[in-house]
Amino acid sequence: MESKNIENNDNFFKISTLNRQYNGLTRDKESKWNGSFSFVQAADTQFGLIDRYILHKEKITWSKEIYYLKLVIKSINQLDPVPKFLVICGDLVDAFPDKTELRAEQVRDLKLVLSELNPQIKLVCVCGNHDVGDKPTAESIQLYKNDFGDDYFSFWCQGCKFIALNSQLYFDSSLCASEKAQQDTWLDGELSENDCKHKIIFQHIPLFLNKSDEPAHAYFNIEPFERKKLMDKFIKAGVSTVFCGHYHQNAGGFHEQQGRRLECVVTSAVGAQLGTDGHGYRLVNVSREQIEHKFIRVTDQIN
Repeated sequence: MESKNIENNDNFFKISTLNRQYNGLTRDKESKWNGSFSFVQAADTQFGLIDRYILHKEKITWSKEIYYLKLVIKSINQLDPVPKFLVICGDLVDAFPDKTELRAEQVRDLKLVLSELNPQIKLVCVCGNHDVGDKPTAESIQLYKNDFGDDYFSFWCQGCKFIALNSQLYFDSSLCASEKAQQDTWLDGELSENDCKHKIIFQHIPLFLNKSDEPAHAYFNIEPFERKKLMDKFIKAGVSTVFCGHYHQNAGGFHEQQGRRLECVVTSAVGAQLGTDGHGYRLVNVSREQIEHKFIRVTDQIN
């Protein structure tokens, strides 16, 4: 357990998503375009992965992930202008839902560190495969919801619509077919709204890593059949960008169809690195005409 080494904070984690909405970031409050703004996207805080997978330790701790997340939060808190929100695209912790005690400790410590985020910056949590399980069930999804809120939801910010998905339902829904069907129906309804400046998707598993027609990977992308269905929906609805994590290094590319262009942005991890991009986050600037982004590395260390 690491929490004894973390200073407690009165601004403790609060669940903000319920009934598929984010409290305070609703259409009635945020549907008007008020000019350019920024937000931050990060991924794979994944407390415990470095010790378990990179260093192969028997006793799992997550002091390294705490250190890197603190560096990220310190950097984000210094941004000027202040970003509207920080979205973490999945794998918040490493322990799977069945690792009850270990997971509870990781979740608690993650929330304590996240409480250091500037309270002016909204925190948005998106679920990953470690959060709901590689083969999610209704029960494992509920465990995630108990800790972090809805596994999929939408919100508005300054005239733009954002949709957060449970991407694991598109990777393996063999034990939760009804949950996948419910998300699909809900997604169709959310995509049908067209009175927004931009539509942006957040999910954990990338649609693709480099090319939209790439073959299925055993772990790191959505397989081609499900991928095509999603890309067709996104292109038709005018989605401009899909922000993802999962790969633990930077990647991405474009898909062009029907005269429209969809960008898939894969962002390196806050925590364990599988490449050389480094620990960091992505700063996204939203203007009336376009969405621009750059990756910000917070340390020269790797793992």
